[in-house]
Amino acid sequence: MFWSVKRGLVLVGVLGVIAVGVWAGRPAYRGWQERRSVQQATEFLAAKDYRNAMLAARRALAANPSSVEASRLMAHLTETLRLPAALDWRQRLVDLQPEDLTNRLQLARTAILLGNFPRAAEALRGVPATNHNAPAFHQLAAAVAIGLTNLNLAEHHFGEAARLDPTNKLVRLNRAVLHLQATDQTLVQGAVQTLEQLRDDPVLRKDALRHLAQAAARNSDWPTALALTAELQAEAGSPVEDRLLHLTILQKAGSPDFKPCLDSLEAEWAASPTKINALTTWLLGHQMTEEAARWLESLTAEIRSQPPVILARADVMVARKDWTALQALLQDAKWGDLDFARLALLARAAREERQEIAAQANWRAAVKAASEGPKPLTTLAGMAQNWGWEREHEELLWTLLQRWPGERWVVQSLNKMYLATGNTRGLHKLYAAFVAYDPTDLVARNNFAALSLLLNLQTSRAHELARELYAQSPTNAVFASTYAYSLHLLGRTAEGLQALEALSPTQLAQPNIAAYYGVLLAADGRTDEAKNYFDLASKTRLLPEEQLLVEAARKMPAK
Repeated sequence: MFWSVKRGLVLVGVLGVIAVGVWAGRPAYRGWQERRSVQQATEFLAAKDYRNAMLAARRALAANPSSVEASRLMAHLTETLRLPAALDWRQRLVDLQPEDLTNRLQLARTAILLGNFPRAAEALRGVPATNHNAPAFHQLAAAVAIGLTNLNLAEHHFGEAARLDPTNKLVRLNRAVLHLQATDQTLVQGAVQTLEQLRDDPVLRKDALRHLAQAAARNSDWPTALALTAELQAEAGSPVEDRLLHLTILQKAGSPDFKPCLDSLEAEWAASPTKINALTTWLLGHQMTEEAARWLESLTAEIRSQPPVILARADVMVARKDWTALQALLQDAKWGDLDFARLALLARAAREERQEIAAQANWRAAVKAASEGPKPLTTLAGMAQNWGWEREHEELLWTLLQRWPGERWVVQSLNKMYLATGNTRGLHKLYAAFVAYDPTDLVARNNFAALSLLLNLQTSRAHELARELYAQSPTNAVFASTYAYSLHLLGRTAEGLQALEALSPTQLAQPNIAAYYGVLLAADGRTDEAKNYFDLASKTRLLPEEQLLVEAARKMPAK
């Protein structure tokens, strides 16, 4: 009995030592697991095995949630797959290494890649002023400015990038492309000369040829455009887009080579479902519906049964308004990942045939099938928009915004829709949702404040926001106009005028700013001055509530 107890005490002691050893070795094990998983993820990524690369990167993050290497791999993977989560991973790297300028620039670059220009602008605002002399900063800032349709600012940044790195051919190319859109023919000719020089560069040659051809086509210089596109499609591995660009210019030029070129493409692409779909789309877009139908019917039964070709056949039936044939084609088919599109087309056919119950059922099924990710829903929203289904289009955009708020293009689409229809309440709802998602977005906060004041909704918060934004950026004309209107509503019109009159004459002459300046001038009894600004405001489309403000102010008597 004594021996057994003693042995038991020894065993407990041994287990205790083992336990201590395991506990002490746990950080080392986790470090090894992180390194091993990062290495595996890197190898899978090099082999383009994205699924296993992502699984390995996630194992590394499970071992160390603050792993910079694993986070960078996740950023690269999600960006490669064009997933909205790429922005979150880039932001994660900024949070982990806030002093690393490269991370902020990469965040901006990824946002540009995903078409999220406001997020890119926000990322660049976080770059310290001392780093604004880097060519990479100005290149990204120029791309953001183009995305936000501020071409003057884009020109400034391209100019700075060229000054800082005069040997950078990509900067020269991008600046030339921007100058091609100018009204100043001197700039246009300079851009053409730059692109001609870049034709000899093996990396930028195709881009230069493409833009030169498009510039020649805009000027109806068909011989030059055809020579350039012929040279472009003779390049090894010429993509579908370049072949179709040549076909387009042949057609516009009225060239006798158009039909032989089309026949050649139809024969060459008859075995490729994706190219068949691309050429059918081109034919339909160039009012050649019957040619598309004839060609598709000539294809083999095996090719005609492929989903991209079935979709092309469906597009032809839509163009022909042959709804009965469309229903027969789609009713019992299965399109796998594209089944949402099949169901949507069935809904369209049913609605055209006045089968409203079937139309609603198929549309609900299409939305459900597309709801797994933003890309199918985006495609479905595009279909609804093309068909003029305004209610369905709007509902899908809101679904996208609520489930994937990082898709900033959705905000832009809803904003454009509501502005076009003068739907001020829709705009207010939009910016209220957007501010809730991203309270750091200054433009969204200003829009929410301005719309709240116009509609007399949540006015306490709106006045506070207007004051805060003006304090942060008093030279921003839009922020100043919102703040001035806020002061006017609070009975402090004179202070509002002071805020506006601190702006430059050029800023005050902007139509949207002029409207508010005119309203405050009229309220102050300076009606003669106000009339000039009301005339400037008439050059833009105001919201209904803004128009009422201007009309009421025009009737105010002078003091």
